[in-house]
Amino acid sequence: MMNPSIVPASLTVTGPITWLSICSKAAVEWVSKQTGQSNFAQSAAHMAFNLTRRLKLDKFPQNAAVSEPDVETARRYTQAYFEERLDRAFAVVDRSAFQGRLDAQFEDGGESDQEDPAWYALRNVVYAYGCRIELSRRNSSVQAQSQAWKYFENALSVHVNLLYIRTDITAVQALAAMAFFVNSLGCPALEYMLVSNAVLLAYAKGLHLAIPSAWNGDEVEIQKRNHLFWSIYCLEKDICFRSGRPSSIDDEDISCSIPMPTEESPLDLQLLSGSIRHAQVLSRICKNMLTVKGLERSSEETVVAVQELEGQLEAWRQSLPLWMRPGTGIESDDQSEKTHLGQRVDKVHLSHILHLRVAYHGSLSALHSIFFYPWNLLRFGPLEKDPALEKQVQTSTETVAQAARSIILSARQNVVDSSTLRSLGLVFPMVGLINLFIYILKHPAHPGVASDLLLMEIAAGYFSYLEFVLEDYSTFQFAKAFMLYAKAAVKQAGNSGAGNSASYAPVLGELETLIINTYSLHDLAKLVVLS
Repeated sequence: MMNPSIVPASLTVTGPITWLSICSKAAVEWVSKQTGQSNFAQSAAHMAFNLTRRLKLDKFPQNAAVSEPDVETARRYTQAYFEERLDRAFAVVDRSAFQGRLDAQFEDGGESDQEDPAWYALRNVVYAYGCRIELSRRNSSVQAQSQAWKYFENALSVHVNLLYIRTDITAVQALAAMAFFVNSLGCPALEYMLVSNAVLLAYAKGLHLAIPSAWNGDEVEIQKRNHLFWSIYCLEKDICFRSGRPSSIDDEDISCSIPMPTEESPLDLQLLSGSIRHAQVLSRICKNMLTVKGLERSSEETVVAVQELEGQLEAWRQSLPLWMRPGTGIESDDQSEKTHLGQRVDKVHLSHILHLRVAYHGSLSALHSIFFYPWNLLRFGPLEKDPALEKQVQTSTETVAQAARSIILSARQNVVDSSTLRSLGLVFPMVGLINLFIYILKHPAHPGVASDLLLMEIAAGYFSYLEFVLEDYSTFQFAKAFMLYAKAAVKQAGNSGAGNSASYAPVLGELETLIINTYSLHDLAKLVVLS
């Protein structure tokens, strides 16, 4: 049995192909060697501490945090939820059914249906979404999130009831909607636990199974069940992929139908279908690359697995219509007038398209990172003794570097506020920043290092913008530190192609100042380097 006294209470375990592996002991040692800077351990520890502390709440709400809105406000929040939320394509809640039940409640005098915790949770998380959307139009993003969070706490206060008393499909909808709500920049990162609960409850109610034809089930209701399950599937696979945590879903246990839209289908349905098929590829990447069994493969087997999975990822990309396909670009002019086959492409569609495109590059990055991160290569032995492995390392290195550049450039199109999807607003830009940083450290003398350093500055500027929008002035300081460490590595390599070496003279002093200003002794006493 593991002795709890030797395991730090704040330790958060991540997979070897996730971006937080930069904070592992092996990674810190490698970076320190490449940069000649022993203080990188402090930067990595501070980053790990600030990012992982948002994985939990300080306390759990026991009672309702705020009274429910009046009828007019409730209807405005409901309309905003169904029309303007950024994850609208994920059909968790049926609009007509929800509005019908809400109208019936207000017709009965507005009495809250407290004996049904699932309905209480569902309508409050809808209010939370709507409140955040509506208030953000006239208040700061942080103020909007603060008020919306109170409605979310209402929903969270009955979380245990959703799991342990008799409920219908509404409880699954509530848990799923709660998971999607917190999957945003302004919220604590509670989505893994919430979506895992939603998966287990969906399993218990058979949502993953096809309805036998002999039951003569209503086709519309069956479609709603399928859309709900596959929406949960997409979120769960995305979270497990980016965090390196195990999935609760076994793809071989699923028999319910995947939505099969046509070109004339609503754009939301087409986006949902594209997301489902991408999530299925993510699932195979996780199963082959993140499991204990997958990590025990020989270098030859791993090379074959990476190449096969990359082929599947490319097949998915090619299967998408041009308007959402990665690599085709997103125009930046007035999008409010754009249409696709007569359907208006709104800002919600554009956000989802951008997410799919960046997710493609993030998927490529994770898939090839097993051969890109130097600390992962140690288990394969010396490269010079295995020409095939050495060739794959070179290929993977360039693939990851190009994906990192694409991600950083795409981040300029992000519309950032507290409701921005976490993977789009934080995780993928982080992947781009860290992977380009590692590439520069691996090749500090390559001819294109000057442009890569400029991209590092763009990425650092993006995270500074996050600080401003989210009013969080300490969490993202590491982005600037990474840029400075990269410059230090280039200076150490003496790369004349990166500009006048004298321009890097202030780098080390700037790093020392940044570290002193960012890390208090109190913080440093609590930091944990992930291993």
